[in-house]
Amino acid sequence: MYRIYGNIIEKGVIYTFCPHCGEPLEDKTTKCPYCGKATGQNQIFSSSNNLLALLGFVLSFFVPLGGLICSIMGYRNADDYDGNGKGLAVAGIIISGLSILFTAILLAAYASVMLRMVIK
Repeated sequence: MYRIYGNIIEKGVIYTFCPHCGEPLEDKTTKCPYCGKATGQNQIFSSSNNLLALLGFVLSFFVPLGGLICSIMGYRNADDYDGNGKGLAVAGIIISGLSILFTAILLAAYASVMLRMVIK
């Protein structure tokens, strides 16, 4: 049995304990239900974050089609994450859609100018 930063590893199973009061904790608990203090466990990549919505939002600025796809998937999965990321997904959908529309308008204008030059 080894004790590493509030965790006990015994026979390949990790048991988590509060670093302040020593009470056993559920997996990925960030606040001890016994003493009320933060457990110090990292929450950045926990299951409560909708990473598809975040990825879709970021991609919407650089790769609009990829951003649109990821944002739609993130929006559809938002209920699995208690609604977390729904706003980011909506923003990603709007930004990606506007970006794609703006690109289509620019391409149509460019094609129109090029056709006029070829016809003359």
